Amino acid sequence: MDADHVRRHSGIDALILAGGQNKRIPVPKGLLIVDGERLIDRNVRLLRRACDRVFISTDRPDVYFYTGALLVGDTLPQRGPMTGICSALNIPDVSLLFVVACDMPFINVILMQRLIGEWDKRWDAVVPMHNGKPEPLFALYGKRCAALMEERVKGGDRSVQRFLRTVRVRFVTEDEVRKYDPEGRTFVSINTPEDYRRETGGDICSD
Repeated sequence: MDADHVRRHSGIDALILAGGQNKRIPVPKGLLIVDGERLIDRNVRLLRRACDRVFISTDRPDVYFYTGALLVGDTLPQRGPMTGICSALNIPDVSLLFVVACDMPFINVILMQRLIGEWDKRWDAVVPMHNGKPEPLFALYGKRCAALMEERVKGGDRSVQRFLRTVRVRFVTEDEVRKYDPEGRTFVSINTPEDYRRETGGDICSD
């Protein structure tokens, strides 16, 4: 990946999902250090190169205020990734939103640009495939998803995977994804101390 050659895409904002209860890791995931940099700092830095604005969806604004990113709280009482996406899409001047989970330390912005290049007004979302399934937390969502997501969340269904079955999605095939990310490193996430040790060789530290 050559992030120095990333092109900014006008009219597309980015959202980092940094909510969740974080029960298995003793610090906010975004503050985990990988390759000498906090995850949240790395992802904000990379996404700023490709998108107009970077939002962070969080119920801990005190933790992420220092990043300078725009902070978004949930507009619905039900928590979860889909609520975070819906809340950001409901911002009046947000029309296209590229979504990334904060615990993904190796996002590939060249792959991101490839997904953005697949956007067309006939789609509601552009989602990559990996290991035979969609990856909805590294994907592009259009404005029309906001009302549809809100309806599903209020109805008790917070599954982004099930939501994708109800809208018009451009699924980018695994073969195509692997041209830009052969090992699928983009989709690695750190959910446990064991994940962190495996990916970094160290123990969790927030500084």
